[in-house]
This record gives sequence, structure tokens and C-alpha cells, in this order.
Amino acid sequence: MNTNKSQSCSSLQNTLRQSNATRKMNQLSRHGHKLLRTSCGMMGFIFISCLVVLRICIASGATVVPSSYSLNPLLLDLTQSLRDTPFSKELEAAASSSRSCVSQSYVWNMHRINEMPSGTYEYLSKNYVTLMPFIYKIYIDRSEEGEYFGTNGAQTGELLYRHVLAEDFWRSNIVSTEDVLLLGAHGSMLKERNKVIPTIKLMWPSMSQTQVNDLFEDIQGLINGIPLTFDNPLLSLNALAAPGGDILGNGVIFPAAIVMGDGIIDKLLDMGLGANGPDFVHAHEYAHQVQFDLGVYNDANAPPSPIDTRNKELMADAFSAYFLSHDNGGNMSTPEILELHKTAFTIGDCNFESKNHHGTPSQRSCASMWGAMQAINGSNERRNVLRGRKLDDTTTTTTTTVMSPTLLRESFDSALHDIVSLNPDICPFPEENDSGECIAEMVPIIVKLKLDGFAAETMWSIKSTTDGTTYMAKSYSKVNDFTHVSHYVCVHPDKEYEFYILDTFGDGILDGFYSIHNGTTGSLLVEGLGDFGRSISVPFSLSLCPGMMPITINIQLDTFAVETSWAIKAADGVEYKRTSYGVDDKETNVIETVCVHLEKEYTFSIWDSYGDGIQKGYFKIFNGTSIEDETALLAEGDGESIRKSAEVQFSPTLCPNKVLITLAFQLDYYSVETSWSIKPNVPDGEEIASKRYKVEDRKKFVTELVCIQRGEEHILHVLDTYGDGIINGGGFKAFIGQSVEDE
Repeated sequence: MNTNKSQSCSSLQNTLRQSNATRKMNQLSRHGHKLLRTSCGMMGFIFISCLVVLRICIASGATVVPSSYSLNPLLLDLTQSLRDTPFSKELEAAASSSRSCVSQSYVWNMHRINEMPSGTYEYLSKNYVTLMPFIYKIYIDRSEEGEYFGTNGAQTGELLYRHVLAEDFWRSNIVSTEDVLLLGAHGSMLKERNKVIPTIKLMWPSMSQTQVNDLFEDIQGLINGIPLTFDNPLLSLNALAAPGGDILGNGVIFPAAIVMGDGIIDKLLDMGLGANGPDFVHAHEYAHQVQFDLGVYNDANAPPSPIDTRNKELMADAFSAYFLSHDNGGNMSTPEILELHKTAFTIGDCNFESKNHHGTPSQRSCASMWGAMQAINGSNERRNVLRGRKLDDTTTTTTTTVMSPTLLRESFDSALHDIVSLNPDICPFPEENDSGECIAEMVPIIVKLKLDGFAAETMWSIKSTTDGTTYMAKSYSKVNDFTHVSHYVCVHPDKEYEFYILDTFGDGILDGFYSIHNGTTGSLLVEGLGDFGRSISVPFSLSLCPGMMPITINIQLDTFAVETSWAIKAADGVEYKRTSYGVDDKETNVIETVCVHLEKEYTFSIWDSYGDGIQKGYFKIFNGTSIEDETALLAEGDGESIRKSAEVQFSPTLCPNKVLITLAFQLDYYSVETSWSIKPNVPDGEEIASKRYKVEDRKKFVTELVCIQRGEEHILHVLDTYGDGIINGGGFKAFIGQSVEDE
């Protein structure tokens, strides 16, 4: 360990269920329902999980190093299952640059890990601290009473509802299916002594009481030094399916359970998948319970292989999408089904050699598509749903016939080869699009890079900062050394984006570069040299004038175009544009767009060097990019009246012929609960603007600009998903204009 690393580690110390409908509703209303499973019918204890375990390092300044003690042998199955996960192997591969692809999940994990002080997560992971919320929930507190899901409980009602639906759906088709607990694992439990102390004692029976107390204090010091402290998603980033049975060998029968960590829910919210992503993860874990009953995991003593594990996980993805898409199950709409596929893609991994490989992003998305197709009538209907051509529909057309799990398993086994090989008849969405062709309402951008001799160190992603959606994440292998690469990415033109590029060694792309162009117009959006060190984030927008306002200059030139020139200058003396014309421009009707700033006064100056103006010509200045809308006209003049020169003053506006309003929000700690929308106060009025806030917006004061029709009544709808409003001094106001100072 080098000196700097040792010093940084030393500083860490300082730093449901009854059958009748009435009782179900009672269960939902109290956020919990007591379930017991009296038998398992399986040998051993198998855990299916999705924990993130990253780099390994011991914080040398910690008083107690738990990994130096013998772990309770009764917990070895659980802890090993939690640590041998696809996310664990994915991060190990990233650390050694041995990966062959990168998922959006990987990019998000790296962002969160790099936000922590050096060595902190390594200690928490190496010493099982990130497992404690799950061990506590499974072995010590199995009560569902008052259970909640997500750091702020935003997903509680949704997941409890989906859980009851899943029980009804699968139970009606598997006689042996028994009740399954739905539990939440919370990073916040790590600050509660009465929960952490018994967990430590269970995990390390040989520790003295003094050592147990010291370890508790170490944990407090470390977590208080990380972003969001005990609400940091990496402390509970997991979802777990556990069969019931005598798992401790002491005659106590544990019920079957699904444990949803706050971290996995918060992560999906942050990635723009909060609407249906947690439903998919829950349904995936419930599918494992179905697999337990089908005997898929009966040979508990057989060593898992990457292919065997992948096939079982893809089956769970397919079962999950089948349940959620079926009208007798989740009965999801077409846009919701498409988000399921996106969620499956997002949580894929590329750890092909790991015994816990769950499938690549594309394979997992394909399995989800296949499962949804089994629940939807007609091949044409299925293809339309998967290709997103029914986004205007409220629901999809499904069948009331529920395929038995045994038959569904057999059908999946028959389709497995097509799923793994990404047969386009089943998987119409490619992992990346190098054709430049995009579906309606999306446009292509072109990402270009010149790689160095260590291409495997380079990875990048494009994420919408408007809603958190990751549009592409890409990495390379040795075959890309010293090559120029180009990729088309389909994005929405009305969103803001962030280009993130990372070099895992930390020296950038030697003698390399990166750029992004608009694939339609060819305009340059982003460019930079490879000397960015470890990483860099660059914001960009497909807007013609990012952060500025477009105006359009329209001039009808005469035969002597070479005599004409013009310029636009702001009142503060800054010149924004100067243009002259050549012989070839004679009698041309020219249209040019200029980007200017709002809140400024401008002067348009036009000259004719001969002094007779523009014969039979004119000039016009429009707000925006259209010259068809005469109501957007800012200034105009007759060409002949120019003579030697002419000047006109104008001031552009963000909302031509509309009213600009500013929404101001003081958000609370639970920013992800808050969203808003505006629409006209008329029947079936279409939404004008909307936004949902993210984790990083906690406690921020934010303003939003919206253009509305003059003379019409509008409705501002503000939603708090938890139902307690924007608390602790939060609130919102709406202002006419761009100022929030004038009450």
C-alpha cells in the first residue's frame, strides 16, 4: 500500500398475506402483512441477489477490522451469495480493465463510488457493512409491520400492491406456492445501535463487547463522511429472493422472503427508471420464488457456472415481464412495458466468466421482450409494442389465458438460444445504433473518438440531465487500440445531456480526442482533447443555441450583393455576428440564424457600399427560427431606404406571442418525491411542460421557465408521491416574467 493510500485510509476513522380482498386492503393500509412459510422442500439455502460490491481495500485507520475475524459459519451461504454477484464482478473487471462492455449500471456505480472519500467504500464492502441491512432484516427482524420501500418510502404503496398481484397471479397456477414476505432493507438502520450491535454479534460471535462497540463507532464515523450519509444508496443497493426453511439448522423455520434494498430503488429513480423499474426488480425476485417452486434450483450442491446462472436469470427476467404485461397480472400499458425492457438492459452485466453472470444488457432486455410477447396477442401487436409504435395507447391487448409456469418454462427453454443470440425477431432493439436511423421523435448524434494504445481503459456514456435516462454507455477492448471509432446514438432533441468519459488508469486518451456532432445538421455539439486525466463531464444540448436565444435574419439581396454587409451588436458593445456577401449571392433570399442572449437590447446595422441600398430588396428580423410567423417579427426595413446605411433596435423574447412565467421551487430533502406539470384548464388539455426532480436536487432552490398562451387559464399541478408535501420550509411560487425578485 503506498503512503498516500495509507494516509487516506487512516483518515477514514475521522471522517402478505390473507386470501380475501378485505384483508389484503387492510394489509396494504398498514404497509405490511405477516406471512409464514412452513416448509421449503429444498436442500440448503440459496440467495438470489443484485448487490454492488466494488474495489477491495482495508481502511487502516479503523479501530476494528471485521474481516480479520471468523464470520459466523451459519451466515457463509448468505454472505457469499451477496458478494458473488454480477455487480461485484463487474466492478472487479473494471478495476483491472478486463471487461468487454460496460452497462449503464456500471457508469452509475462508478459515479457514486468516486463521490466517496478514497478507501471508504472499500472498507464498508470488504468488512460486510453493506450486507448488514440485509442480514438484520433476514435473521433478526422479519416483521413486515410498518415496512416501507425506498429511502423516503415513495415506492411503498406501489410495491405492496404489485406484491399482492404477484401472489394472486402465480398462486393461481402453482398449488405449492406459499406466502412470501416482502421486506425492506434500509441503510438508515446502520445508525441505530439497537440494530447494528445484535447484527455484529450474530456475524462475528468471537468479538468482545468492546470490539463490537468500537466497530459500531467506526461505522458511524465512516458513513457520516460520505454523501447523503446513511441514505447513501450504496449502503443498501441490493434486491434479494430467499426461500424459506431451516436455514440456520436450529429448527426455526424461516419464511420465504423478498428483500428490497432502498439503494436499488433510489438508483433506479436517479437513472430515470423510477416509474416501473422497481416493479421489474420486485417481479424478477418473485420470479425466483416461482423458480424455487418449479425446482429450478433443486440441485443446490451443484457448482454454478456462468451459463447456468445466466440462463436462470434470463428466465426470471422473462417471467417478470410476462407477469407485469399480462392483463391478469400487472396489466401494464405499452410505455410501461417499454420501460421494463429499458430497466432490464440497464442492469445487465458483461462478466462472462463469472459464475454469477446474469446476462448482457441486450440479453436481459431481450428476455424481457420475449416474456412480454407471451402475454400479448398477435405477432403484429407484439412487434408494435416492442418497437414502441403504440406509445399513444393506454394499454396493450393481452390474453386472459395464463400459461402455467411449467409450460412457460418449457417455452422459455425452447426460445433460449434465440434470446441469447439476440434474434431480431424477438429483440428488435440493438444495443447501439450505427445506422443513423432513429424512431419517430428522436434524432441521431454522432460520437467520435480517437483512441490510444490502451483502448480498454476508455469508457463513456451519454445521459439526459433532464430526466436521468442513460442513452448509451460504451467501452472498448484491445482490438480498438489506436483506432478511430464512431457511434450513432438516438436521443430526444428537446432534452439536456451530459457526456461523461472515463479513463480507468487516470491519464486520459494519450494524443486522442472526442467529439459529438448533430447527426442531422452536422453541427458540433462537444469536442475535446484526450488530456482530461481520469474523467470529465461535458453538458450539451441539441438546441440550436444552448443557453441562448435564436433569432433569424432574412434579407432579399439585389444584383449587387457584394455591396451588402450587416452586423448585430449588443448594447454593451459585444458584436454577435458580422456578415458580407459575394458575387455568387446576387438576388439571393438569405436566411441566417444568430444566437443571442436574452435580457439584452441589440442594434442591427446594415450597409450598402455603393450607397443606393438594396434595390427591390428588404431585411427582416424574426424572433426564433421561423420566417413564416409574421407575429414573431422583431424589426424590418425596405432595402432601398437603406441608402448608405441603416440601423434598427430590437430585443428578442423567449416566448414570442406567449407569456413567460417562472416557477420557483424550494425543494426538501426528499426531492425525488416532487414533480410538476402545466396544462390548459380545458377538457383534455395537453400538457405544456413537466419535470420530476432527482436525488441530487435535494434541498435546492430551482427555477423553471415556461411559455404559456396569453389570455388562457392554465393549471399547475404539483405532486408529492409520499403525500406529505414539500416539508421543512419548502414550497413553490409562480411569477410572470423571468424575475423571482418582484413579488
